[in-house]
Amino acid sequence: MFRQDVKLPYTPVFAPHSIQAAINNLTPDRSWKEKVVCKGKFTISAPLLLPSYTILDLSKAVITLADASDCDMIRNAEIVAGNTQIEVIGGILGGNGANQGALILRGINLIKVSSLSLDSVQVNNVGKDGTASVGIMADQCTNGVIGNCTVKDASNYGISLWRSRHMRVSHGYAENNGRAVGGHQYAVTGDVTEQTADVTLDGNIAVLKQNTQNGFQCYHSRRIVIDGNVVLGDPAGLDGIRMGDCYHMIVSANLLYNLTAGMGVKDATAGYNPAKYVKIVDNIIDTAGYGVYVAGENVKVGGNQVLNTTDDGIAIAPTATLVSVKGNIVFEAGKHGIVINANSVIVNGNHVVNSADDVAGRDGIRLEVVSDCVVTGNRCYDTQEPKTQNYGIREYTGSDYNIITGNNLRGNLTGGLLVVGANTLYRTVTDLDPLNVV
Repeated sequence: MFRQDVKLPYTPVFAPHSIQAAINNLTPDRSWKEKVVCKGKFTISAPLLLPSYTILDLSKAVITLADASDCDMIRNAEIVAGNTQIEVIGGILGGNGANQGALILRGINLIKVSSLSLDSVQVNNVGKDGTASVGIMADQCTNGVIGNCTVKDASNYGISLWRSRHMRVSHGYAENNGRAVGGHQYAVTGDVTEQTADVTLDGNIAVLKQNTQNGFQCYHSRRIVIDGNVVLGDPAGLDGIRMGDCYHMIVSANLLYNLTAGMGVKDATAGYNPAKYVKIVDNIIDTAGYGVYVAGENVKVGGNQVLNTTDDGIAIAPTATLVSVKGNIVFEAGKHGIVINANSVIVNGNHVVNSADDVAGRDGIRLEVVSDCVVTGNRCYDTQEPKTQNYGIREYTGSDYNIITGNNLRGNLTGGLLVVGANTLYRTVTDLDPLNVV
């Protein structure tokens, strides 16, 4: 059942109690949705409190937080017991952060809300510099969609899901959140006792204005899909997508660009366990420190295009286990194209070209004091003059019991293949098949 609107007509500036009075004038204790429609410019000094079964239509409204209000702008009414069926449509919320105090503020703060929808809302400038303020916060919420929303210049996070479940954040735009001390455009976080879970983030854009800002942060999270997003360092950014204590994640088809201060995809955050059961597939990572850095367990790195890194293109850390690196293109890595620091890694079908572009003596694929790795079917070479990629594949001192076969390694600076392990199985073009072409 749906009951018709309560409408506030246009007035250049409305007193804050007028909007709240219209909300309070809806049918009490209802079990159907009712709507308040606001038109015009409003200044508020207290949060707008939304009860259950409320639609707040701000599509033709601009709301500004008054100086020294030190409060959230929109919040659900029952933050202890929670609410259900809350929608906010459109509108521009101006947080006026420079003229607030030192409190942590939220543009929209929904706590324990089930069945929520935020559509086409724009939230700007929430919180004073140095505070952990957030543009849009969903805290312990379930069954919600945050779609087509824009969040800019929050002092810490843009859109944050905290201990929430069954949520989707789609087709949003986040820019310069963490404007003074660094922060994240999109954050999916929980804690050790209660994780955020079952979340999809797709089709979003994150624009980083400082090298202390990240695109997507996922900590203490389970069953998360990050798909088809764009993270752009403009002019610079830290990490595109970072993980810590995350299980069952898909990171796919994202475009991560100009993250020179950090990494494209990072699974190595101090204070958090590495990720488990992760697919990092079909991403384009262009111009970063590391392209992909993996420290966790049961991780597939496949089909990515990693270009123009200043450090290694793809790096597998010593803590990693059950990892495969398959079918990636790594072009002009500053150091190694692919470096393996963990045992029992499968490295197959990768195309590694022009590595060591910034640091001399690095290789296309480097096995760094490891054993029981299988390296097959890769093409590693250098097209430059002079060449920089030292070896196509190099087994470093201390490595042994690896299998290196069926690779094409013609066209490197020093040589195609260097093997040091007495028990490593390999073949060259002069030996019996299967062979490595060097």
